[in-house]
Amino acid sequence: MTDPTSHQPSPDEAHLRPASLDAAAFRARAIELLEPPIVYVPIRHHSPACSAHLAALIEELGPFAVLVEGPPSFNDQIDLLLHTQARMPLAIYSHASFRPVVSNEKKAEPAKAVETGEPLDPIRAGAYFPFCDYSPELVALRAGRAAGAELGFIDLDYTEFARFSGPSIAGHTDEHMYAFSHALTEAAASLGCRDHNELWDQMVESGAGTGSRHETVAAVLTYGTLARTGVSMESLTADGTLAREAAMANLIAVTMTRRDAAGSTAPVVVVTGAYHTVVLPEFVHRALGGETLAAPALPDVADEGPATLPPLELVESGHGLLRYSFDRLDSLSGYASGMPSPKWYQMVWEESSEPGEPSDGGRSGRDIIGSVGRRLRAESGDGQPSLPSIVDAFVACEQLARLRRRPVATRCDVVDAMVSCFTKGEDSARNPVRRMAAELMTGFDLGAVPPGTPRVPLAKDFDVRVQALGLPFDTSEPRQINLDVYRNERDRQRSRFLHGLVAVGVMYGRCTTPLRFSRVAGRDVIREQWAIQLSGSTDATLTEAAIWGASIDEAVGAKTLAELRSMLEAQPNSEQLMGIVMKAAQRGVHGVVSMALDELRARVAVDPGLHAVVAALTEAELLWTAREPLGGDALGALPAVAEQLYVRACNLGGLVHVAPAEERRALVTDLGQLHRVLTTSAWDGLDHELFWSMLADQRERVEPGMLRGAIGGLEWRGGRTSDDELVALVRGHIDPSAQEGVGAAFLTGLVEVARNSLWEIDALVTVLSEALGGYDERDFLRQVPGLRSAFAALTPQQTDRLAELLQRDTGIRPNVRVSGVNEADVLRHSNLSAAGREQLEADGLGHWLHETVAAP
Repeated sequence: MTDPTSHQPSPDEAHLRPASLDAAAFRARAIELLEPPIVYVPIRHHSPACSAHLAALIEELGPFAVLVEGPPSFNDQIDLLLHTQARMPLAIYSHASFRPVVSNEKKAEPAKAVETGEPLDPIRAGAYFPFCDYSPELVALRAGRAAGAELGFIDLDYTEFARFSGPSIAGHTDEHMYAFSHALTEAAASLGCRDHNELWDQMVESGAGTGSRHETVAAVLTYGTLARTGVSMESLTADGTLAREAAMANLIAVTMTRRDAAGSTAPVVVVTGAYHTVVLPEFVHRALGGETLAAPALPDVADEGPATLPPLELVESGHGLLRYSFDRLDSLSGYASGMPSPKWYQMVWEESSEPGEPSDGGRSGRDIIGSVGRRLRAESGDGQPSLPSIVDAFVACEQLARLRRRPVATRCDVVDAMVSCFTKGEDSARNPVRRMAAELMTGFDLGAVPPGTPRVPLAKDFDVRVQALGLPFDTSEPRQINLDVYRNERDRQRSRFLHGLVAVGVMYGRCTTPLRFSRVAGRDVIREQWAIQLSGSTDATLTEAAIWGASIDEAVGAKTLAELRSMLEAQPNSEQLMGIVMKAAQRGVHGVVSMALDELRARVAVDPGLHAVVAALTEAELLWTAREPLGGDALGALPAVAEQLYVRACNLGGLVHVAPAEERRALVTDLGQLHRVLTTSAWDGLDHELFWSMLADQRERVEPGMLRGAIGGLEWRGGRTSDDELVALVRGHIDPSAQEGVGAAFLTGLVEVARNSLWEIDALVTVLSEALGGYDERDFLRQVPGLRSAFAALTPQQTDRLAELLQRDTGIRPNVRVSGVNEADVLRHSNLSAAGREQLEADGLGHWLHETVAAP
């Protein structure tokens, strides 16, 4: 490529190589772009270098209008952005909901799911447009207001752009194309840069304040051209780029027409991403020539592709200004909304904006190096890095910048200097120097919206609910609250509210000690403990959550319903459905509780998994016992659901005899849980005989081993087997003459479900002592792994109790010392000893094993 002025994207264009760039041509193109009547300023979002000359340029030009990249619907936010009490970072958040529709001869109707016949759920999307003090868009707007210019955003409105971006929470100023540009990757490699961000610093940021306006624009234009090179027309159409550029060009043409009608000769300044500026002048030229640029056909939002959904009808949309923070602004946070390390660039911007001579950029680097050094010394406590090492880092930073031919040190130079001077040993991604540098260069600065800024309806409802419930509202200081959900109605409301906020992703409360409703944890805790903190992330996530509804209750209900419907598409088992019942009950979404229980009753008869059915039954029992604090009439259906789960579990229990060996231990646990639920006071109407007849049938069908031990233990617990019968059963399975491994497996099943039998039946200890004494040394050692597994379920106190009983029965006081030898080593050595004895006997030397030599 030799003439950047004529560049147009082409599907078959070869990747541009750095060696083919004509610097003189780009400088000429930069001069042309900055010539009135339309002045095009290519930028990268949140770049101090791009902002460095903007204010002075606009002041010199005295433009008729300043147009910046962004949805035109944001024009009503400009006064708030430029308010004297607005403190950056701030962001405009926009959201939209669409509903698929089908058209017939009479009217358009909501599309319905084939499986259920229900209307399809709305498709929701949202995006941020962040601003900080050094964002070129904000600098341009501020300078334009000072110059008395007309101000406006130019782009597709979000309700149209969302059709391309799909259901997501993203950034309007998305820069993913830079990370995936092959041409930028090649250029970075040729210049010794690690990625496109370091390449940007090398080409643009390192010259901020030292290069001329035209040189900066030429460098930015080069970067945008590289990013766009090789991108196919299909890609530009599919991601909405061409549609956006057509919208920009049309709005610029409209502004020029309005300027001419007003009799003005002042220029129009256009500030857009360099990726768009590469082609925008040609698009505007066509629009000014009378051609109305039509955007390519808008696709429908669907993961499967545009052909799988009917047309989309806009249901709801909105936008608003909210507080933002540097950690969310950072490109690594997932929004890809501009350059990384916002705090670093804020420091560079403030340094370069101070009155006086242009800064060399060195103070920001020295501040970061000094801060990292102090934090490292505080953490290590050993005075490292030393003061000489910190001074060495200052020097190394300057030398690296000169070595890399940069006018000033960039953030990469600063980090590299610290790593080389502060790191002891091998560098890695977990290097504390890198971690601290990333934290300091990212920052946690929080913006503030000006007085009178409107809030989305969901955020307003949040304000009302938080104050009504007496939750922390007027401070960002972390608080801890305890909720007595069982006895205090207000605490119950607080709990449901906080669980609902977590469900929709609002960053306000985190449950540090949950109520022990779940079978996983038991029921020994009756107070919920929450960590509460109001922050900038609260506002941001409240705005994100607005895609689910205008009130907290509406949003939580919509999100929970969406979770249920998504789960149903994956054919959930009984345990998964009972899990959504638990979540919905904790959030107070009783409609979803009823729907999930109805689905469970319809599906449980075909659930093939005993574990899932027993787990759902156990959860149902705990939900029933907690129905008072959870509230809601919907849980009244639980007894009927439990009966269905119980019958299904007993039916599936009748198949345990054909289960694979690797599943038997889990089945033993499930049978134990099923019996435990049967013996609780929660369910009075369950048919106990169904369970016992199933066990009796399986007793005759299962092989000797783990399942037989579990069935024997359960029948003893239920009074269906006497102490003597259990003792006889144990003796038969652990007799030394029995098949190897059967005894240990039997004990595993018994201990799992009826461990108390070991100390409640005295004769069992005697049987165990006799059996263990009947093994020879090699057989005993072979049994050790299985026996250890069998008794692994015992707590340390229970193990001590059993050991005391064995000691009392045998009179043997154990004296075990183990030092670096495991059971496999002992067994291997025992086998070698036994083989040696056998060989000596075969050689007629067996008496050597018994004769002793008198000591001298």
